[in-house]
Amino acid sequence: MKNLFLAVMFLLSAVSFSSAGEPTVEVATVATSVENLIPVGVSEKFSSSVGRLYCYSKILGGAGQNIKHLWYINGKKLGEATLSIKAGSYRTYSLVTILPGTKGIGRIDITTGDGKLLKSVEFLIE
Repeated sequence: MKNLFLAVMFLLSAVSFSSAGEPTVEVATVATSVENLIPVGVSEKFSSSVGRLYCYSKILGGAGQNIKHLWYINGKKLGEATLSIKAGSYRTYSLVTILPGTKGIGRIDITTGDGKLLKSVEFLIE
């Protein structure tokens, strides 16, 4: 019985450790909306009249840490959002306003709180 208890405690420790490790990005998409934590209007190309764009990400690990969404259009930083990871598997998003007539290549860098790049997502505004 004692061995079973120790085995269960070891497994619980392993699960806790993996969720508290460095975050990884399982999914990252650009969309025109997020409803009930589900991205809507996912694409790689958007009209310059889109109004707003959302970056949805599903993060594994890193509970209790922060990630950042860094938004760029044509290499110029458009915005930054710091997002808290509240669980070992966590869905979150950020958004930016796209001014009418904006055109070019967009990119969102998803980084750890201290700036380590986890993933980049590119999109086009036409």
